[in-house]
Amino acid sequence: MIPASKILLILLTLATATGPALGADTKAETKLAKTGVENRIHITLDQAINIALGANRGIIFSANTVANSELSLEAAESEFDVKLVPTVGTSVSDAGSASDTESNVNVEAVVEKKFTFGPRGSIGPRVVRSDSGEYTTGIGVSLNIPLFKGFGREYNLNWVDTSSYSLRYSRRSYYLKRDRTVVDTVWAVYDIVQQEHLEKLYRTQVEMYKGHAKTAMVKEKAGLASATDVYRAKISIKDAEDNLSRTQKSLADAKDRLKLILAISLSTDIQATAPIEYEPVILKQEQAIEIALANRMELRQARDSMDEAIRKSRIVKHSLWPDFNLIMDYERAGISEDFSQSMDFEENTWSVSLTGGTSWPRTAEKAAFSQSLISIKTERLRLELTCDEIQREVRGQLEELKEAENSINIRQEQIKTAEGKLALAKIKFRHAMADNFDVIESETELGDAKVNLLTARTEYIVGTYKMRSVLGTLIQ
Repeated sequence: MIPASKILLILLTLATATGPALGADTKAETKLAKTGVENRIHITLDQAINIALGANRGIIFSANTVANSELSLEAAESEFDVKLVPTVGTSVSDAGSASDTESNVNVEAVVEKKFTFGPRGSIGPRVVRSDSGEYTTGIGVSLNIPLFKGFGREYNLNWVDTSSYSLRYSRRSYYLKRDRTVVDTVWAVYDIVQQEHLEKLYRTQVEMYKGHAKTAMVKEKAGLASATDVYRAKISIKDAEDNLSRTQKSLADAKDRLKLILAISLSTDIQATAPIEYEPVILKQEQAIEIALANRMELRQARDSMDEAIRKSRIVKHSLWPDFNLIMDYERAGISEDFSQSMDFEENTWSVSLTGGTSWPRTAEKAAFSQSLISIKTERLRLELTCDEIQREVRGQLEELKEAENSINIRQEQIKTAEGKLALAKIKFRHAMADNFDVIESETELGDAKVNLLTARTEYIVGTYKMRSVLGTLIQ
C-alpha cells in the first residue's frame, strides 16, 4: 500500500500540471458568459469548465434523473409511515319487497402502519347509521402477520433498497457525466486554441509565399530566375490557402462544439483562451493503478451492482416460501337508536384466522431464482472486467502522455534543425547559390514542425486532464 502522504503528493503534482481542482459551477462565472456582449463572448479555460458544469444539457438531464430517483426513494420509504385512511360509504339492499329495502351510511377512520418486518396493524373507529335510525358504533384493532413469505426486514424493504440502489446509480452517472463533460470542454477549448494558432500560421505562410512569388517574377524579368521558380511559389501559395481554408472550417466546428457543451447559442461568436505551458507529470504505473482502483466511480458501481444482484437473489429465494398470513381482529361496539348510548361499547367481537396458499410446482419462481444466480455470476464477471479495463486505461493513458512528451522533444529539435536549414537556404539564395526551392521547402518544413509541436503540446495538456479522469480525481 502507498502511504497517504505519497498519494497526496501525487495528486498535488497532477493538480499543478493540469490547473486548479475542479468543483461545482460558480454563479459568477456562469453570469460572466451571459453578461458579455450579446453576440460575442470571451472565456478562459477555467471559466469554460465552470460554465459547462452548470449549464451543460447532459449534466442537467442527469441531475433531473437524480431528483427523480430521490423522489422514488421517498415514495418507497413512505410505505412504512403512519397513515390515516378515512372512508365514507353507503349501501342499499333489497330483499324483494319495498318493506325489506335497507340503506346504510358508513363512516370510518383507520390509522394504519406497516412494520419493516412485515406485520401490518390498524386501529380506528366506525359509525354506521341505518335508514331505521339505528346507530352502530365501535372501535377496532386489526393485525395482519405474514408467517412465511413476506416476513423479514430485507424482503419488506425490497422497494426501498431497490430505490436506494437506483439513487446511487443515478448519482454515480451524474458524477461520470460531469467528469466526461470536463474532459470534452478541455478538448474543445484546446482545439479552438490550436486551430487559431494554425490559422495565424497559415495566414503568415500565404503572405510569405506571395512575397516569394513577387520576388520570383521580378527576378524572372531580370533573367535571374526561371518560370519554374514563379510556378513553385504560386503552388505553395495555393497549398497554404487550402490549409488556411481547412483550418478555418475546423475552427468553426471546434467553436460550435464548445457552444453545444456550454449550451450557448450557435449564433454567438465565442473566443476561448488557455495556457499552452505544461509541467511534466511524474507518476509510476503501480501508483497510478492503485489510485485509480481506489477512486474510479465505475469500479464502485460494479461492486454495488454485484451486491445488488446478491440481494435480489435472496429476495427471489424468499418468494419461494408459501404465502400464509395470521389475521387477528378485535372490536368493541355498541348498537342503539341513540347515538350516545351506542358508544357504550357493550359488545366484544374478536376473530383469529389463518389465510393463504401456494401454487405447485412453482416453476416460474424456481426459474426466477435460477436467473438471479446467473445475474450474480454476470455481475461478478463485469466487476472483474471493469477492474481490468481500468488498469488498461491507466497504462494506456500513461503511455499516451509519454508518447506526447517524446513528440514534444522531437518537434523542438526538429524546429531547431528546420530553422538552421532555412537560415542556410536564405544565405545561399541571396548569393544566387540556390533557387527559391530550398527556401520554400525549408519554410514549409519549419511550418510543419511548428504545427506538430503545437499538436503535441495540446495533446499532452489534454492528456493530463484525461489522466486525472482515468485516476478518478478530476472531479473532487
